[in-house]
Amino acid sequence: SDDDVDDDDDDDASVRQQQQQQQHVEQTLRKLQKVGGGFARLVESSDIVHELLSSSKQQQGRHNKNKKKSSATLQNHDKLRAVAALLLTRDAQDGGRFKRWPTTFVEYNNDNNDNTENTITLVNGGWLVLDQSVRADLEAQKLVARTQQHQQGKATTTTTASDARITRRLECLAMGESLVSDNDDDDDDDSPQELVLHVDVRRTLSAMNCPPTPDGARAALVQMGRWSDDKMSLVQPWPRPVLEAAAHYEQLGQQVFLDMEDDDDDNARSDLTKFPCVCVDVKGTTFRDDAIGIRPREGTGRPVDPNVSKWEILVHIVDVSDIYAPSNKVPKHVKQDLRVLEDAAQSRGISRYDLPFGPLHLLPPSVLKVLGFSKKKGVQRCLTLWVYMDDKTGRMHDMGLERTITGKPVELTYQQALALMDQPKPSNSEAAKTRALLLVLDRHLGKWYENRYKNNVEFRKRDTRMSKKAQKSQDAAEYTSYSDLDDQFQRTRSHLLVDSALELYAFGARGLLNRANAPIPLARGAEAGRSATAPLRRYIDGMCQKQLLAVILGQGVPMSLQECRRAGRIANDARNKILETTAARQPKGR
Repeated sequence: SDDDVDDDDDDDASVRQQQQQQQHVEQTLRKLQKVGGGFARLVESSDIVHELLSSSKQQQGRHNKNKKKSSATLQNHDKLRAVAALLLTRDAQDGGRFKRWPTTFVEYNNDNNDNTENTITLVNGGWLVLDQSVRADLEAQKLVARTQQHQQGKATTTTTASDARITRRLECLAMGESLVSDNDDDDDDDSPQELVLHVDVRRTLSAMNCPPTPDGARAALVQMGRWSDDKMSLVQPWPRPVLEAAAHYEQLGQQVFLDMEDDDDDNARSDLTKFPCVCVDVKGTTFRDDAIGIRPREGTGRPVDPNVSKWEILVHIVDVSDIYAPSNKVPKHVKQDLRVLEDAAQSRGISRYDLPFGPLHLLPPSVLKVLGFSKKKGVQRCLTLWVYMDDKTGRMHDMGLERTITGKPVELTYQQALALMDQPKPSNSEAAKTRALLLVLDRHLGKWYENRYKNNVEFRKRDTRMSKKAQKSQDAAEYTSYSDLDDQFQRTRSHLLVDSALELYAFGARGLLNRANAPIPLARGAEAGRSATAPLRRYIDGMCQKQLLAVILGQGVPMSLQECRRAGRIANDARNKILETTAARQPKGR
């Protein structure tokens, strides 16, 4: 009958409506959720408050216990939500990680014939977390837009986390980082090689009309103002303000800053120019930041025990206080340049020596040249740890820290130092003196190393790791017929000598700060325990030296626990970016 047909049509329409409604619900939820509970892509300001502001978490916990919120607490929470909403808005504008999601209709239910109860389901608006591929594209677009504003002279001081990541990836590409291609597995060696770059790198280069090559990356970095070029068309991996500050610092030179130091009797530098010291490094080292030497204990005025030793072991680390803790006598305009250099070191975090086209230094080479050891200099400013130890057991009896000036060091490679120690006494008088110095150092530091190995579990674990690393390096060299020993990781007698000296310095620095109950700037990683030994290569070591100068020697204001933690986070971020961000992405199956 016609009534039956009408009923069937109504049923079919109802089924289609339900199916469409179900599809709409599924599509909406698919956009807002990834893989179930806890993977929501839609966030709101309260989520940011709870996740990022620890004080808010603590307050929320107390609220849940008391189940009563005062009006002042509610007002404070509202202020925090307003701040969080502002952060989300700015991040969406600058970083491209979020997209505004409006309040969305989901479904309408009217199951009752009397129309007394209807249900409307809505999803509150918020911020949608974008997929990684979409985010990468947007981040590249926003970085290029900010670069164009900078070129047009418009003020743009925004630097996001994505900007830093893309810039580092571009720097890796510009310095010839090893890249893979989609055709690596092809048998035809003459086939064109297509570089497999991350989306953000490729989009950035494309938007700036630069090819996806090292030359293109260098051109992009120059356009962005992150690198600079000069009249000779040489590209420098630094912004122009950093190069200008470095040039000013180089013009002033070490002696000018030495003359500007506070020269109170209690803080004056100890003159160690008459005591020999030696720098031992790999072949081709340009900037040296450590040296080792000795001095007679009796000349210091401190008690000498003939059953212990007559020598104090000296470990010299270059003084970088110009950059991180300049003297009060330094003029204001010079301090501005030094601040630019400190910001540059903080931004880079750590030097890189593993890139094919050359290193990316912590600071411009002209600055490192002024700060580092060199036999061409008359004197060298250092922060020196002296240690009085038993040369038979390695037990430490006394130690301290001094601001010093040293003379010209003897510069040796590891192979040269090893040859001097292992061979008979040379006829050359200077070589004989250097050999005698190395043997005294080897005897004392070798015993200290043995004592630490015997009594410290973590030290033994580290020694095992280093030994395995040296064995792997040796195996790789034999497999590839690589014969340049100075470029291999080794554990020879000369390597252990330097390693022990730097471990001693780090051990002493931590001990002195612990005695003073002062916080220590530290970073995670392979060399986390070795503090303050490489300030020309690691930002965190410069900050640790700043703390040593302030706490132990009274030069400057000590860093608070929060400041030390912040320095550690900066160092960790720099290390993580090196480990995690590369210009090329690895194809599946590699």
